[in-house]
Amino acid sequence: MEDGEAANTVRILVATDCHLGYMEKDEVRRHDSFQAFEEICSIAEQKQVDFMLLGGDLFHENKPSRFGHVNYEDPHFNVGLPVFTIHGNHDDPAGVV
Repeated sequence: MEDGEAANTVRILVATDCHLGYMEKDEVRRHDSFQAFEEICSIAEQKQVDFMLLGGDLFHENKPSRFGHVNYEDPHFNVGLPVFTIHGNHDDPAGVV
């Protein structure tokens, strides 16, 4: 991409169905969804996107437990860019699922 094109381009990282907290009580797989989300944030940082769009089912449950953790001091998590979310059927705030 040439410099002129880059100035006129909006770079968006779209991620869907992260299902944070999926199998969180399983000894082997409980960190899988969080590690995958950390990878997504790292890619956003590496690719220098303008914003992230999380398109549905960020959480596996509409009322996520506190079992999972977020390290706000982790430089890969704090990517310093806008994040927009759209709820899905697993994390519908109305709790109808």
